[in-house]
Amino acid sequence: MRRAAVASVLVLGIAMAGCTPPPPKVPEAFGFGPALEVIRDEGWLQREIRRFRTYPHLDRAYRMIAAGKLEEAKAEFLTYLSIDPQDLAVRFHYLVLLHRLNAHAQAIREADALLKDRPRFGPAILYRALASHALSDHAGAIRDFREVAEMQGVALEHQTFALSMIVDLGMEHGAAEEALAAADRLVSLKPSADHSLKRGRVLQKLGRLEEADTVFAMALAQARDASERLRVRAARAELAEKRQHWDQARQELLAILEADARNAAVLRRLGEVAYARKDIQESTRWFRATAEASGSAKDRERLGNAFYALGDYPAAAREFSELATAASTPDDRHRILIALGHGYLKLGRFAAAVEAFREAAKLRADLPTLTLVADALERAGLRAEAAAALEVVADRDSSGLTHLKAATLYSSLRRWDPALRHLTAATAGGGTDQVKGEAYKRQGFIYYALGRYREAREAFERSIEHNRKDVAVHMALGETCMKLDALDDAVKYFEQALALTEQRATP
Repeated sequence: MRRAAVASVLVLGIAMAGCTPPPPKVPEAFGFGPALEVIRDEGWLQREIRRFRTYPHLDRAYRMIAAGKLEEAKAEFLTYLSIDPQDLAVRFHYLVLLHRLNAHAQAIREADALLKDRPRFGPAILYRALASHALSDHAGAIRDFREVAEMQGVALEHQTFALSMIVDLGMEHGAAEEALAAADRLVSLKPSADHSLKRGRVLQKLGRLEEADTVFAMALAQARDASERLRVRAARAELAEKRQHWDQARQELLAILEADARNAAVLRRLGEVAYARKDIQESTRWFRATAEASGSAKDRERLGNAFYALGDYPAAAREFSELATAASTPDDRHRILIALGHGYLKLGRFAAAVEAFREAAKLRADLPTLTLVADALERAGLRAEAAAALEVVADRDSSGLTHLKAATLYSSLRRWDPALRHLTAATAGGGTDQVKGEAYKRQGFIYYALGRYREAREAFERSIEHNRKDVAVHMALGETCMKLDALDDAVKYFEQALALTEQRATP
């Protein structure tokens, strides 16, 4: 019975062999058909049975690929290879499919399996290299690309592709010398604008800027169409900027702009180049064009800063005022309000500056912002409010400078107690000798003005410990000692003040 069933299957297979098309062949575009042919130890009947069993799966696989159903195609390939694991051509197509599915670890396993039978099959090594690169095994990727590049008789397109990838990976992962060697071979094997461009970029990476400039000029001469010329000009502009050859950079960017007059990135770079050339007026013009082309808040902010550099404070204030209401994030709004406040200060609009800085402080009540609030209040004549603003953040400033500033404001208001409190805090912090010496000095003058001469003397002496060359403190100590009837000490300090004055006068 079993023999009859087998016989019927064989007959069916033989019958269908005459009317079923052969399995799809490896596309000639790959150029490796004979390289993957397998010599099988099978008779005609065995071959036809194998084809009968495998063909439907292969046919469906290619139909699924054509329909974009790659996972379904993968399943059909797996079924096919489970029936006929020796078919290396189909295994390679399965490898290509895995690459398209980003199944990189599987692709490496399939490449290894194929290369076990065909160790020098370049396309499989290329796909393994690509999978290794995708998995961040850059050393493995370079090793495989190098193997393909050094193969004898490998297809030119495979060799140039491998060399191109070595250039890119070498540049990216610290192997610039190997990248340069690959770029040299690439240009020798297949001269083109793109290959010269790659070589020039490697030379630039290595700091060989003169040579890079020469190679970029060669690439421009080799360019066959507008898109290649634009890529080369972009590289030449970047190199010129790196070398600070601003006129050349400007010329290259203007040439790029001819192809796309509203290219915001190019307009922005023209603004930056003009600024570097110290042509603020032209820089402002380009930044205005950039903002109009992009509509970006960042570009409008650049325009506002350009107005500041140009000294057009009213225009800058208008720009930042509009941006402040349109800012999308708290950080952006804070930064723009700070810029707006500075603009109002330049215009002498102190009340408006105070308002802008206070709005910024609502978003971020940190030391720099509240210091700006205090400075604006002081310039507006509101010293008490300025001192109160500094009270909030003075302890956050370990340098003691904010305490000194608050003490100065309170002293100007003749509010001695808070002034002395801030000066004491300034001496207790981790500030420099200069800050501590200044704080003790101011304490001494306040105590002297209040008639508290012993405390004044102690403060002045502490000040000298931090700054022994302050003539004013030595003079103040002499006068304080006279008030305390310590005449010998007074004479000593006056003599020290005289000696310091003479030292300063000596050339």
